[in-house]
Amino acid sequence: MEGKLGFENKSNNIDDTALPSQRQRLLDWLRKEPITTLQARRLLNILSPAPRVHELRHKDGHNIVTNKIEDITSEGKPHRVGQYVLLSGKFDGSNKLKGDIENVKS
Repeated sequence: MEGKLGFENKSNNIDDTALPSQRQRLLDWLRKEPITTLQARRLLNILSPAPRVHELRHKDGHNIVTNKIEDITSEGKPHRVGQYVLLSGKFDGSNKLKGDIENVKS
């Protein structure tokens, strides 16, 4: 049975807040497109996406880059946040935070 956001099993269900489930939801999303901190909170029910990204990088070896961008909060306020992008290959510890600011439409 398909759950919210098209997730098909319990571990990927948006209501499951277990850390492995949060990591899997985030990774599934990143395989399709980048996501910001605010989007991960709102769309994936991941209140602290940065630690999940760190775990995906350092524990699982996923090559995820963080860009600093400006996004708009649900209250309509601009806020500087992380945008996470999954790249090909394995994480080797050399990924640096990118400082480019872009406008993201949520």
